[in-house]
Amino acid sequence: LVSCADDGVPDGMKNVAPENAMFLLYVPESWVSQSEGGVVGAVSPMAEGCNVNATTYMLDEMMDVPTYWAEKCMPEYEATFTDLVLDDSLCVESTLGGVNARTYVFNASLGGNAYRFRQVIAVLDNMVYTLTYTAPVEHYDTYAAEVDSICANFVFR
Repeated sequence: LVSCADDGVPDGMKNVAPENAMFLLYVPESWVSQSEGGVVGAVSPMAEGCNVNATTYMLDEMMDVPTYWAEKCMPEYEATFTDLVLDDSLCVESTLGGVNARTYVFNASLGGNAYRFRQVIAVLDNMVYTLTYTAPVEHYDTYAAEVDSICANFVFR
């Protein structure tokens, strides 16, 4: 369990989402806020290339998460990454900010570098919210527990 300070911020964490975001993204205090171009996130305190970000996407037509994954995410990822391999055993139903979600875990290469990704995707009203953890394969487990906490403390406004 994570306790909250008087201002609602979980102990040892900080919100890196801007005031106008439709969510609160709490990350460990040691992580460095990094947001640009509509992507809200933070990078790990060490220079291993690990980061977490949250993005939103307005749907043109309503769809559930598995359909969004199959029709929007996979075609884009297959065009961007090489060696994409989905870890089916870790692709499970989950929650994000108390909303039903689905978690997808996969490995892929970009520019000759191998990465492991965890995406938690939720649809709320006509918006898709995606929380993504990206890490070089060899550093993925380093922050897995912190990413669990980031996911558990995600809040919709």
